Amino acid sequence: MIDDAILFLQRRLNRALQEESDPAISGSAEAKVVLPDGTKLRDAFDFKLGAVTLLLLSIEEERALRPDDAYLRVAANGARQKTSPEVRLNLNVLLVSHFQEYGDSLKYLSRIIQHVQAHRVMNRVNSPDLSDHIQQLVLELVTPSWSELNEIWGSLRTACRPCALYRVKMLVFRADETPPAAEVGEMHLDLREIRA
Repeated sequence: MIDDAILFLQRRLNRALQEESDPAISGSAEAKVVLPDGTKLRDAFDFKLGAVTLLLLSIEEERALRPDDAYLRVAANGARQKTSPEVRLNLNVLLVSHFQEYGDSLKYLSRIIQHVQAHRVMNRVNSPDLSDHIQQLVLELVTPSWSELNEIWGSLRTACRPCALYRVKMLVFRADETPPAAEVGEMHLDLREIRA
């Protein structure tokens, strides 16, 4: 599912750049948003020249929306069952613009930010090519501190380039093959009987 989300974002951003009104951006038939080339991954990260690289930086669990009892599920008939809890993930993706001319790097990155601002929520209504496993994606621009930015570029072991960091919310992993569990009933405990 993570791969579906990243590939969808790559296609969506490439389509947005190809539909751009500026002929300097939309004129190229070559994809401008690329994924890192796995064959070139070494100690230092190498971004493709003439493209915006979409890089999955980290994955984090979304804990704010967890139910009180993550193992409890209410079935359609109202029966309460124990189940494996779903896992909700946010993806932190880095868009790195690397062109020969610094102005072009800024231009492409600006167009992507502008597109995402206008289309922050991507669901099956406005994005029919979204995977069936994904209900919707919400993109949120993240502003890292100077020290966090320094750590990002230090871990990539490359020179700082124009970039934007987005949090992609939220992928929900559910256990589809959860065996039917016994119905959870209520238990009443009389403390007077225990003390006796």
